[in-house]
Amino acid sequence: MTAMMELRESAGAGGMRRRRWFSSPEIDLIVWYGEDGAQDGFELYYDKNVSEHVLIWRESQGFRHLAVDDGEQKPALEYKESPILVPDGQYNAGRIRRLFASVRDELPKAIADLVELRLSRLAAPASGRESRENGGDN
Repeated sequence: MTAMMELRESAGAGGMRRRRWFSSPEIDLIVWYGEDGAQDGFELYYDKNVSEHVLIWRESQGFRHLAVDDGEQKPALEYKESPILVPDGQYNAGRIRRLFASVRDELPKAIADLVELRLSRLAAPASGRESRENGGDN
C-alpha cells in the first residue's frame, strides 16, 4: 500500500469545522474536531480506485456506511456529475479493520488510536442496514 500523506489546508476555512485529511491512492482518512478541539468524528474512504466506499463515525451518531457515486456512470449525460454519497449498508468489518491496520503506523498516534478504538467496536451490519456503534441499531 502506498504511504499516507497529510493534505495541508486552512483549518476552519469557509466556516467549516477543523479537520485533518490524510490520503493515499487507496485510502483517505478525514478526522473532524469539535469546537473544544477534541476529535469527534472521522470518515474512512477505501477502495478509491475500484468501487469507493466510506465508513463514517460521529460521536453523536455512531457509524454509517455509504458508497461514493463518482458521477461518471451516467451514459445519458455528456458531462461528469459531482460525486455524492449514497446509502450502502453492506460492508466487511474485518476487511475495513485490516485496511486501516495497513496505514495505522503512518498516522499520528492520537488519531490512529481513536480510529482503531472505534473500528474495534464496529459490528457487521444487521440485515444490510447501516450499523451504529451501540449494538448495531439504526
